[in-house]
Amino acid sequence: MTISSVMIINHKGEILIHRSYKDDVTRTEATLYCNSVIATKEAGDMPIVPIGQCHFVHVVIGELIFVATTKTDANVVLILKFLYKMTDVLKAYMNGKLDEANIRKHFVLIYELLDEILDFGLPQILEIDILKKYITSHGGKTANLNDQEQLSKITVQATGSCSWRAEGIKYRRNEVYIDVVESVNALISVKGQVLRADVSGQVNVNSKLSGMPECKFGMNDKLVMNTRGGK
Repeated sequence: MTISSVMIINHKGEILIHRSYKDDVTRTEATLYCNSVIATKEAGDMPIVPIGQCHFVHVVIGELIFVATTKTDANVVLILKFLYKMTDVLKAYMNGKLDEANIRKHFVLIYELLDEILDFGLPQILEIDILKKYITSHGGKTANLNDQEQLSKITVQATGSCSWRAEGIKYRRNEVYIDVVESVNALISVKGQVLRADVSGQVNVNSKLSGMPECKFGMNDKLVMNTRGGK
């Protein structure tokens, strides 16, 4: 997946943010996209718009359109996932308020973030906890980048296989809580006939384990098997 440029556009078709990573998509093509798609209110109907040899992939969040362009045979699903993840990052920096006023107010911060989350069109760092260690909304830095030890930890966390969990996490008691929540949904007619039925569930985990232990969990189905055998 290679992205040529990223844009943030308002509902009027005005480009608020435009960051180019390659020179293969011109500003003229971006303006043509805004005039033919955004200004005509067709953005919600077509998430992927081809104009010439360029493809514009976008997601709509409120009154803002987040666009990624590409001229390669890229995986569109990954681009859409990147755009949604990018909006999550921006929301984290703007206290959840993602609107035109905040985009204009924090445009310098947004350009800094775009330089970090993409490198020559390839996604890099999209973990909010890691980004906030050296890019803050107030211009300060929570990590001293001149300290080689801190810089090494950030690098390992950003490029490691588990970037979402920091190193050195310790608890007094190592324990983990697992809740399995299941719900049954049924639609029954007035005659008592089942029209539709389904079961949905989720597994909630509250982990208080030190470090990065390898754990193996399984479902205990002995009770269910014994019940069936008794019947």
